[in-house]
Amino acid sequence: MSGGLKALVKRTLALLILAALVVQMRPGGWDAMAWLRSALWPVEPGVLTVEMRPDLAGPVLKSYDYVPPKNRFPPHRFEIGGEVRQFYALPARGAEGLPPLVILLHGAGRDGRAMLDMWANIAAKGVFLVAPDASGAQWNTGTDGPDFLADVLDEAAAIQPFDRNRVYLYGHSAGANMALYLGNCTDFPVRAVAVHAGVLPDCPGTAAWRPQLIQIGDRDESFPLVAVERAAQQISALGSPVTLRVIPGHDHWFYNIGPALADEAWAFFAR
Repeated sequence: MSGGLKALVKRTLALLILAALVVQMRPGGWDAMAWLRSALWPVEPGVLTVEMRPDLAGPVLKSYDYVPPKNRFPPHRFEIGGEVRQFYALPARGAEGLPPLVILLHGAGRDGRAMLDMWANIAAKGVFLVAPDASGAQWNTGTDGPDFLADVLDEAAAIQPFDRNRVYLYGHSAGANMALYLGNCTDFPVRAVAVHAGVLPDCPGTAAWRPQLIQIGDRDESFPLVAVERAAQQISALGSPVTLRVIPGHDHWFYNIGPALADEAWAFFAR
């Protein structure tokens, strides 16, 4: 390679790195460094760890009934694109400095109150909890995607300032699908992702390195274990470490063991 060509290559690489750093520093910006890493070095498959957790199964249920408390969590409303949207929030208690924040995504037909109810004990550990409502009965990757959640975080900061470098994502069922989409198909800035009963939607993946936890019952008829195992393998192939936590005897019903699952998820985030 001639001296002139070597100099040109060096200048090109320097400009790429500089551009990546500039874009990376923009709030909510595209994950330029992840792109640069994937462009220059191949992504190695992540580690997939499978754990059996029969202790999380909870009692056998004779009926399935759950209604979140009506007045415990008042909604916070704001306008985006001419539409009024809302989320529920539970500020951190006893936090030293800026607290971490967990975004909670509810299942189909539910709202954010159900997720806050399941996670309420975690707020006492110095964690700020924010649970937005989907735009409809299901989550929509357009109207409920990264732009919407970025606005939710901005609104939440007015309630309680939080550490933007410690934002985590948890979802159940349809909310789990959305969380896995955000964590693997977009550059939405979260540090780690955990879900109960979800699969990865079709997408090319960003290969962004994010630890991920998937909780699933081996009797879940809505999300069969074989489908969830396949999703865990897909995510690990993108380069992220994945923990698949299988709960023997547990089905799709989240609300009898939700607080225990929240404890497990927060322990995963905080480690």
